[in-house]
Amino acid sequence: MVFTVTRAFDALAGGALYGLVGTAFVLSARFGTGWNAAIASYASWAAIVAIFIARSSGLPFLLTLPLGMAAGAALAVMTEAAILPLRRVADARMVVVLAGVAAWIALDALGAIATGTRGIAFPNDTYPASVIGSDDLLLRVIAVLDIASLAAVTFAVHHGLVATPLGLALRAHGFDPLAAALGGVHPLRIILMVAAGSGAIAGLAGVLAAGSGATVTVALGVGLFWKG
Repeated sequence: MVFTVTRAFDALAGGALYGLVGTAFVLSARFGTGWNAAIASYASWAAIVAIFIARSSGLPFLLTLPLGMAAGAALAVMTEAAILPLRRVADARMVVVLAGVAAWIALDALGAIATGTRGIAFPNDTYPASVIGSDDLLLRVIAVLDIASLAAVTFAVHHGLVATPLGLALRAHGFDPLAAALGGVHPLRIILMVAAGSGAIAGLAGVLAAGSGATVTVALGVGLFWKG
């Protein structure tokens, strides 16, 4: 019984990671530049950066987590900024989608160089390997963090979209970018803000996935992205 409950909770934690990446993808698709496959790479690179920081500095997992998120956000902003000029060409929507795929391939190639063929992992003394509970119910700390993170991100995104001036601007831009721009919404600012948010959320998922102590390669983000 203990084994069954623990495995079920771990399955929910895995689903939470997919939910985070799905949220990042929907934000980009609905309010940013459209479908962006490079989100997979943001998750992988956030985990890679967090692991390298942990290895070089010995920082604990909870301190490398926001740094990995920041790396995901920065990478997303740089990618979107590079793609933005393509929005002016004919059939811009499809061109932007293809540019996102190209960015994904390029970032994954660089990630493969960074991790090598064997991959990298957090040092044993930096990630949360402990469990909580009793003999009747054992829960991994990292699984609790996964589920709590999805709950926090869901609340923050929902509240931000429905109860803040920024959320109103995002919804207006997502509904009709031209009308929103005529109404005073700055499209470039909105696109880059959405990119930063989606990159940070995807990065959060990537670092949490690496926080289980598993070896990380660029395949990490691919798995999270397609299931998400």
